[in-house]
Amino acid sequence: MSQLGWGEGGEAWRWRRRLFVWEEEIVGELILLLAHVTLQVTKEDKWLWTLENSSTFTVGSLYRFLTIQPQVDLSVDAASI
Repeated sequence: MSQLGWGEGGEAWRWRRRLFVWEEEIVGELILLLAHVTLQVTKEDKWLWTLENSSTFTVGSLYRFLTIQPQVDLSVDAASI
């Protein structure tokens, strides 16, 4: 990563305009997060969607995930009233 310009002060961190202070803080946090990342060129990099057995994203699986509501027992014991 360092050879590709991702090291501190490298070409990958040059911006077309001066960053705002809050943006500089976010970039600093990103640099800290990436400091311990090791890229492995022999490994395939891909996203996995765990809501489907096929690991493929579908709108339906996301919709089901977002709309599933836990079952609520509406029966009330008379003694608890």
